[in-house]
Amino acid sequence: MIEDLASPMSLPCTILIKPSVDGGYFVGVLELRGCMTQAETQGEVFTMIEDVMKGWLSVALDYGDPVPEPQPMHRVKIVPA
Repeated sequence: MIEDLASPMSLPCTILIKPSVDGGYFVGVLELRGCMTQAETQGEVFTMIEDVMKGWLSVALDYGDPVPEPQPMHRVKIVPA
């Protein structure tokens, strides 16, 4: 079970990055249902997703919700606009 939230980016999850029509980027973690955020710039993408992953995992662990097992490989999927 995941107990250390120090570096959620070390979890081998699939991160979806999609440019938004209005500018910025939609960012989500496919394995963590509902774990998503927005970033204004490419530079903010990984800071924002790390913050939202920490929050998602913290709430899931606090409530005893299941946390999906990490996949064997960390992937980033960028979807064209």
